[in-house]
Amino acid sequence: MNALTLPTPFEEILSNDDPQAHWLSPSRTVHNISRHPYDITASDISPSYQAWLDKGGRENKRLARTLRRLGRHEQADRVDFCRTTCKHLNGTPFIFSCHQPLCFFCSHQRKRRLDDRWGVAAASIIHPQFLTLTLRGRRHLAGVRSDLAANFRRMRRLQHFQERCAGGFYCLEFSYSRKRDLFHPHLHALIDADGLTSSWLSRSWKGYTSAYVVDLRTVPKDEIKRTFLYMLKGPCSSLEPRAVSEVYSSLGGAPLFQAFGIVTRRHGLCSVCRDKSQIGFGETCGHARHWK
Repeated sequence: MNALTLPTPFEEILSNDDPQAHWLSPSRTVHNISRHPYDITASDISPSYQAWLDKGGRENKRLARTLRRLGRHEQADRVDFCRTTCKHLNGTPFIFSCHQPLCFFCSHQRKRRLDDRWGVAAASIIHPQFLTLTLRGRRHLAGVRSDLAANFRRMRRLQHFQERCAGGFYCLEFSYSRKRDLFHPHLHALIDADGLTSSWLSRSWKGYTSAYVVDLRTVPKDEIKRTFLYMLKGPCSSLEPRAVSEVYSSLGGAPLFQAFGIVTRRHGLCSVCRDKSQIGFGETCGHARHWK
C-alpha cells in the first residue's frame, strides 16, 4: 500500500509529473505502473523524491495543527488526507488532493498546472524584466488583494506604460513578519518591457498607493523559466496561526495569478479550435483573424 503515500494523482504518475525530475528507478517501466497502480514500492522512489515527500508531510502536519487550533477542523482533515488517501472514480484510483491554499503538495500541483499552460508564453517574452511592487505593512489582509491588483491595473493603463510594456504575468504574495506582526503585500511581475525605468515606476506607484519601493531588473533569457516558477510560489510562506487565519479568511480561493497584454495570445491555445498545437495564434488553423 505504499502507493497511497505518493504525492501526485495516478494519472500524473504516468506522465512522470513531479518537481524532482526522475523519481522512478530505471528498472521500473511505465507499463508496469499502469498495469498495477498499487504495486509501487519504496524502491521505485529516489532518495531526493522521498526527501521531498517527507518535507511536504512535515509542512502539512504543521499546517493541520494550526488549522485545528483555529477551529478549522474540516480544512485540517483535508490537509491530513492530502496525498495519503486513495479514492476511486469509475474504477480508476486517484490520490486525494485537498486544494487548500497553503498545502505544500497542492501548491506544487498548482505551479505545475500554470507552468504547463503558460510556460510557452513566458519563454516567448522578447525583453524579459522582473518587476516587484510593494505596499506598506498591513495588520490585516481584508481588501488588500483587490487593492493591489486594482492599482497595478491602473498603472498598466497609463500611456507611458502601454507604450513600453507589451504584456506579462503577475502574481501576488503576502509575506508575514512575526516580530512586527505585519503582512508585507507585494506583487511580482514578469513583463515584456523595453524603456521602463525604476524611477518612473516608483513615482507612479507612489501616486496610487503612497508606497514607493519598486524593484526592476533585467532577466537573462536562460533565467526566464526559473523566474517564472519563482513567481508561482504559494501566497504566504509563514504557517503562524495569525498568518494562516488571515489567508483563509481574507484570500480564500481568490485567484492570485494573472496574465495580461500580448502574452495572453502567446500561450499556444487557439480560442476557437482549442488546439494546443497552434503556437502561431491560428496561422495554421485559419483562425488568425480572431486574434486581431
